[in-house]
Amino acid sequence: MKRAKMIALIAGFGFFFLALALQGILPYLMEENRVTSVAKMVRTPLGEMAEVKAEAAGYTDLLLKGRQVYIREGCWYCHSQYLRPTAGETRRWGPVSEFGEYAHDLPHLFGTRRIGPDLSRVGGKYGDDWHAAHFFDPRMVVPDSVMPRMDWFFAPNAVEGKHVLSDEGRAVTAYVQILGMN
Repeated sequence: MKRAKMIALIAGFGFFFLALALQGILPYLMEENRVTSVAKMVRTPLGEMAEVKAEAAGYTDLLLKGRQVYIREGCWYCHSQYLRPTAGETRRWGPVSEFGEYAHDLPHLFGTRRIGPDLSRVGGKYGDDWHAAHFFDPRMVVPDSVMPRMDWFFAPNAVEGKHVLSDEGRAVTAYVQILGMN
């Protein structure tokens, strides 16, 4: 009986390390999984998406800061950034996501919930002013939104007596505006 327990224990560890190697390490080492070229999506003047082959671009300092704010604020809890190849997704959100789109994203922000809309192809769809209004009061631009207000993205402007986007607000707006466009 002791021998059977020992065999089961060794087999358990063996299967664990086999699964780790096959699902965690081997895919990382495979050349075809390190893709950096993508079918770049370009929004036409009519609002349609057109496809152009391009190399995935890295992030500028402003975009990196915006991505960090996006992660810190937990935006990815409600917004996914990955279009899955399932029925109806391409009609709702655009073309299915490709490997190369995430070449510069660590950690990946795929998300699994869709409380808010998927943001994979939102870049360029709305202007910066729309995003600013949406951060200030989401229900002002989307009446049934459940997104909380992001007042801390704004700083009072003493000259005009208005609220303007702070550095963090501008950075996260720039990050959202590049999604699906780089």
